Amino acid sequence: MIYDIGIIGGGASGLTAALTAARQDASVFILEKEKAAGKKLLATGNGRCNFSNLTIRRENIGEMVRETGAYRTGSSETAMITVLSAFDSSDAAAMMEALGLSFHARGDYLYPRSDQAAAVADALRWAVAEHKKADVFCHETAEKVSREKGLFQVTAAGGRRFSCRQLILACGSPAGLKKEKMTNGMDLAGMLGLKTRPLYPALCPLKCSEAFLSRLAGVRTAAAVSLYIDDHFAAADRGEVQLTAYGLSGIPVFQVSRYASLALAEGRPVTAHLDLVPEMGQKDLKAHLAEVIGRHPGHSMPMILGGILNRKLADVITDLAAISKEQKAGSLDPEGLGRVVKIMKKMRFHVTGTGDLTQAQVCTGGVLLDEIDPQDMSVRRIPGLYVTGEMLDVDGICGGFNLQWAWATGSLAGRAAGRRSHDQS
Repeated sequence: MIYDIGIIGGGASGLTAALTAARQDASVFILEKEKAAGKKLLATGNGRCNFSNLTIRRENIGEMVRETGAYRTGSSETAMITVLSAFDSSDAAAMMEALGLSFHARGDYLYPRSDQAAAVADALRWAVAEHKKADVFCHETAEKVSREKGLFQVTAAGGRRFSCRQLILACGSPAGLKKEKMTNGMDLAGMLGLKTRPLYPALCPLKCSEAFLSRLAGVRTAAAVSLYIDDHFAAADRGEVQLTAYGLSGIPVFQVSRYASLALAEGRPVTAHLDLVPEMGQKDLKAHLAEVIGRHPGHSMPMILGGILNRKLADVITDLAAISKEQKAGSLDPEGLGRVVKIMKKMRFHVTGTGDLTQAQVCTGGVLLDEIDPQDMSVRRIPGLYVTGEMLDVDGICGGFNLQWAWATGSLAGRAAGRRSHDQS
């Protein structure tokens, strides 16, 4: 059988593309390597599926991208903004309602009303299954793609061949997958001659070289994270940071990790600074500590700091400031207190690496946007070929931004491919 449209990958963008195309009466197949389509959706939003963000509004998307760094691309920022402007958070919300899903917001984050990612995956799968011309083949890994005599030929791992007039590459990325399940959509893109950027982990932990980290494993603390590359400021975020035996983790660390991945790949030095008391300026913090010491001059410095920070952190900071744990805080000179305050406001970590792809939520890199028409996600040089979702050289921060990119690109590609199939029939 020759299908109108073939889709490699049954993730968020692939299912969206399939549903959008099938609604235009196109015959569609999805090849999905997992036992069920949409499986990767189950892990999004800690299992609750933070499917979009209210800040993604078409009227100010360019300004939002430039001011917040919510999205990054190594190719065409203009193309990225064009895509996001065509399908924004209101469209994502409307899509959920059309699937029969109510939703609610926590701040700017949008979630299904049930707070279950499975509800979103199920709704998409069921909606696709309702169309008689849509077939989903699971446990099928695409190993080879080619274009022959106006048709795309896809060969699966077991040798099974699929033919289609149009092809949508929605393979996702290897981020978050077990090593034995990783497939690289960039290999398929290369078979079709597409230009790509290397994939590196993003939204992942940072590995650091400080020996004292072994003493801080398991500590969680509110902090502001600032990342520096070549001693120049690169990015920052704020929230709960998790300290581990190997480095730093937590959402604010994830948000800046993409820049560390790229810099480390280029051999550039990367450092991370933690402001452990971001709600107070340096002078106010020093005055506050001096006041506490004045009330409790017989306490040790770890005891004083324990009123603000986790006790493990208090002990490490005292050591880093070269203060004896037995010394009474009331006898501490101004220089000693200044050292403590400086460390609390700018605790320095030398970043030596990032978590690997199994620990990453997304990748940075992929098919260059310069290859793509952002109006419909089609490859400019190859009629009938489209690329969507994480396969593209775009990555967003936590907060629904990556799923929004998947919905937008999948919708545009499915709409265009379905329309083209209808016109050709």
